[in-house]
Amino acid sequence: MPKRFATKKPRHPPDKMGIYRGYESKRGGYYLHVTIRRNGIVYQKYFMEKRCGGEENTLTLARAWRDTIITKHPPMLMAQFCAIVRANNTSGVPGVYRAVRRKVAKNGQVWTSVYWQARTPLVDGKLRIQNFSVRTYGEDAARQCAIDARLRGLRELDDLVFRADSQPLPVSTVDDLAVLEASLQLAAQRRQRRHEERLNKISER
Repeated sequence: MPKRFATKKPRHPPDKMGIYRGYESKRGGYYLHVTIRRNGIVYQKYFMEKRCGGEENTLTLARAWRDTIITKHPPMLMAQFCAIVRANNTSGVPGVYRAVRRKVAKNGQVWTSVYWQARTPLVDGKLRIQNFSVRTYGEDAARQCAIDARLRGLRELDDLVFRADSQPLPVSTVDDLAVLEASLQLAAQRRQRRHEERLNKISER
């Protein structure tokens, strides 16, 4: 089971994360909108309270559908997030950058320092930054030191979930999932009947 990353208090309780209630007359009244994002893909579904049997039953169905999605599609791990190469990366290695720092003295003289930098997220959500001077180590050695520092830091993040404080936790019971399955089957049957009715009307013309 992946570990949870960071300790920030979530804005919503686990049973409500990713579930939003709204009202729209065209949709027939109040509804719950479930939306979950996983690795750039958004999964979403609407549940109408009028059709689902009231607010509580609708929440049960919406929560069960959400829990099905997050079980099938686990959240991104920190290791996966840290493997993404950013547009401003200058090394080809995620989290390792070549930087140039310039400082102007009071007499107007400009001092330039070049270094390789390793940036690694920590378990508490902060960022560790380590610099390796090209003047001290040389170009290649400074770059390698930064890469090694980055790899050591990533080993501390094994199985940690990226943005765990904003990830919902599955709370549905087996019975809840069974009710959801029955509801989805009924919805599929209604869609099939409507489709057949449309085909019949077309054939009668």
